[in-house]
Amino acid sequence: GSMGGAIGGAKATAGSVLTTLSGLGNVASGTGWYADPTFNGVKTNLSTTAANTIASINSLDACNAGSGFNSALCGGDFPEVGFDGVRDAAQNASWRAGSNRFIVVFGDATFKTTATGTLANTLAALGANNVDLIGVNFGSIAGDITALGGDVFASSTAPGDIANAIISGITGSLAEYDEVTVGDLGGGDARRRQALRSQ
Repeated sequence: GSMGGAIGGAKATAGSVLTTLSGLGNVASGTGWYADPTFNGVKTNLSTTAANTIASINSLDACNAGSGFNSALCGGDFPEVGFDGVRDAAQNASWRAGSNRFIVVFGDATFKTTATGTLANTLAALGANNVDLIGVNFGSIAGDITALGGDVFASSTAPGDIANAIISGITGSLAEYDEVTVGDLGGGDARRRQALRSQ
């Protein structure tokens, strides 16, 4: 229930964020979620049709009683199965070859270790799939995001603040790849090769 305002803000700004990000190139987006005790890291897979992502975001709700959300998915509140959700998204999203890859996590509760989701296997999944992690922090996720090698941005529930956090996170991550060396060309990071092709 504590994420209701953030989810509402994300719904209100989804269209404008995706429009802004489309200026970076051929952008695909999708959605996932985590709570406790369960998760769905890939709720809707990656698509270049922004309307698909917007519809999926609009179908999400907080774990408020009577909100229409399946309360069986929200048996706990703190900590949550964030490692599982991020790992699932990193491993199972339909990433395009050579693409710059991002997972943006919204949360206000720390992550917990489960039989399938740990810091180690989530780090491995992000690394194996060349995914950059961005956290939009509404409370207590900063430590988990930074432990996973991600960047953290604070936000309020205001749509403009959420939009700024997402866009700053993605454009800041892309800026890390604006210098390409000859050594990157022979089998280095695919994101660096993509940056070279786009210059």
